[in-house]
Amino acid sequence: MKKLWIVGAVGVLIGAVLTVGALAAADFDVNNFTYGGKYMNKTRIIENIPEAVRLNDDNVRITVAPSKDGKITIRYEENDKYFYTIEEKNGTLNISSNRGKWSIISFDWSFHTPEVIIEIPKGYDGDLDISADNSKLSLEGIDFKNLHAD
Repeated sequence: MKKLWIVGAVGVLIGAVLTVGALAAADFDVNNFTYGGKYMNKTRIIENIPEAVRLNDDNVRITVAPSKDGKITIRYEENDKYFYTIEEKNGTLNISSNRGKWSIISFDWSFHTPEVIIEIPKGYDGDLDISADNSKLSLEGIDFKNLHAD
């Protein structure tokens, strides 16, 4: 019985040392465990207002707010693993990320929830289509003619 107790205590001690070592390697910041490196803040400004804006993303905070300058501004975070494709095509602004796509190993130690902020002119009369699983969506101070969110 005493041997079992000693083996258990040694196992707990080794686990504690490994945990402290991993935290020290991450500068004691759990956000540094994010796979793909640190997130970088990016901004994209769209001068020509499209007929439709489509966002396709998962596991993010999404805020749609009025723009101050009459342009569409997209503020987002990306790193080496999670990034966005933003393209204008046939009158539609498509914003999509590779987040949530199937991969062999989809586990991520990230404790950070990325944010996407879309600023749209207050009088925008185009379509806004947001497809975002497991995300928080906030709409602030804008009236939409056509809003689709799922």
